[in-house]
Amino acid sequence: MPRETAAACPGQGNFDKPWSKRIVDIASPVGSSPRSRGTRRAFFILLYAATVDPAGFTVLDAHLMPARLTPYVQACGGDVAKARRLYVWNIEISAAFWGPVSSVEIAFRNAVHRELAAHRGRPDWWNDPQLPAQDVDKARVEEARLQRLRSRSRQPPATADDVVAALSFGFWSSVLNGPGTAFEQNRFWHTCLYRAFPYWHYRPGTSGRKEFTRRVELLRKFRNRIAHHEPLHRRDLARDHQSLVAMAGFIDPGLGAFVDSHSRVSATLARRADAVDNGQCQF
Repeated sequence: MPRETAAACPGQGNFDKPWSKRIVDIASPVGSSPRSRGTRRAFFILLYAATVDPAGFTVLDAHLMPARLTPYVQACGGDVAKARRLYVWNIEISAAFWGPVSSVEIAFRNAVHRELAAHRGRPDWWNDPQLPAQDVDKARVEEARLQRLRSRSRQPPATADDVVAALSFGFWSSVLNGPGTAFEQNRFWHTCLYRAFPYWHYRPGTSGRKEFTRRVELLRKFRNRIAHHEPLHRRDLARDHQSLVAMAGFIDPGLGAFVDSHSRVSATLARRADAVDNGQCQF
């Protein structure tokens, strides 16, 4: 359906009603059966998603201007309508990145945890008294917090896996970031942590750790930009995506293939021009 005909759809102008009510009004004509209403509901939900151009939503200006929307207006040469579309596309590409980011983050922390647990001979390796407290303090604090919460709610004690899942990606990247910590190259990187990434070219006695930790730090900063709803549209997002796939591949090539084949990033990047020029964007 051409975009300009969307306004003629029943219920399109009922903006004083909740979205759910508007969809029901459209999808449930008098005398229709439940099955046909369900079919129409699905059709019109797709219709809304495909045809509502964000350029016409001036409400964005009131709630986002000036600081939030200004970079988008500048990127669009002062065209406010296109800036609204770019803003929505930025949300869309951010959402597309979350799948690859979450997959890599979870695999990364599990890989590091697995090697340190094996090296120290205990699943709660952060409680090893031989480790300097300043290097593992965040893990110990998080474990204590989880145990307090579990105790208050009369739940079983938190496990090592619970602590691993609760720690931020910043903690896991700091484990590799030395020197100056217990995890610096001469302590744990060359004895166990490099095994967490068997398809990275580093081996004990060779160079390569500095480049790897640089990649990890870039990944952490990119992940945080997405989490903090920052503009991504000026970045080389294709390269960012390749870096995510590569990091997954350093852990396991099969994981890299999984992330690459299930990601929506490339398709979303390909639609940027259509999104900004024609309003074909959604989230």
